[in-house]
Amino acid sequence: MSTDLYFRTGVWQIFFGGMDRGIPKEIVEKVDIALEAADVEHAIYYYPEADHGFFCNERKSYHPLAAQDAWHRT
Repeated sequence: MSTDLYFRTGVWQIFFGGMDRGIPKEIVEKVDIALEAADVEHAIYYYPEADHGFFCNERKSYHPLAAQDAWHRT
């Protein structure tokens, strides 16, 4: 099997909720710095008012505005 099958191109899009206690803002900033250093084209979207799982409409943490914005970006 060719390893080329696993190679992906394009911009990485990463979405974070600011109220996610498991991924503090400092970690988001470190991810950004590491991707920059690795010359990975990326876009980080940070929603301060959203929690972990904000995109899933079956969770209490669902945040319709953040989810709609994230949906339009993907």
